[in-house]
Amino acid sequence: MKVFGRHIQTSSTHVIGVFVVITLLLIAISTAALLWDLRKRELEHARVETISLTRMFMEQTEQSFASVDGLLLSVQERMHNN
Repeated sequence: MKVFGRHIQTSSTHVIGVFVVITLLLIAISTAALLWDLRKRELEHARVETISLTRMFMEQTEQSFASVDGLLLSVQERMHNN
């Protein structure tokens, strides 16, 4: 009877071990999928931010050139008037 009881205990331990391994694999796969999705979202967010910053710098640069151009025209008029 001990042999039979031991066989059932070994079988139960084996089933529990398989269950633990499957659970750990599912957790690892779920975590990897979550991290991949978060990475994709962060890359998209960074892309949108980069585009936004690029547009802002372009507008500031255009305004700066317009200001310098106006200043140079003013200096040129003063030079011609003197």
